[in-house]
Amino acid sequence: MPTSEQLPTYLNQALKDGRAITLLADYRPAELTSYSLTVFGLVDTVGFEGLLLADDDSGTEYVRIPLPGSVAGGVAEIRTDSADARAVHELWSLWNNGVRDNYLQFTGTIATAWALARLDSALAGATVVGDKSMETAPQAKKRRSRARAGGTPPKSRRAASNAGNRRGRK
Repeated sequence: MPTSEQLPTYLNQALKDGRAITLLADYRPAELTSYSLTVFGLVDTVGFEGLLLADDDSGTEYVRIPLPGSVAGGVAEIRTDSADARAVHELWSLWNNGVRDNYLQFTGTIATAWALARLDSALAGATVVGDKSMETAPQAKKRRSRARAGGTPPKSRRAASNAGNRRGRK
């Protein structure tokens, strides 16, 4: 779990005051082995805060991104007069009805985007390696056939040569 120095002040205070609960601690996705995901549920707002931190993170500005997707199913009513109990029940119900899956899917999407960015960077510096003789060999030009007057097909050079030789012989 992130240390108190890595948490935003409001989140650190909410944890100390019992106004936040940890729903996922130090989850390491297979695609992002040097990162950990921790998700907190905030009792007062019945909302979620997730932190994706690199192992070598020494201080980061936090960005709040609303996760796309919806929660499947509703939250069942419970019989209690405690607003905190209802809030924790709602957090837990939402977490298990799709919020957890949204966080994991979003983290996987981030991993894929970073992998594609690394691949794009590697490909930008790549050079083509191939057979040099194929690259420098000039391509043979295709001969055009000339149409003869009268529409007769052209004779091959050999046929023309042989015909000329036969005429000269007697």
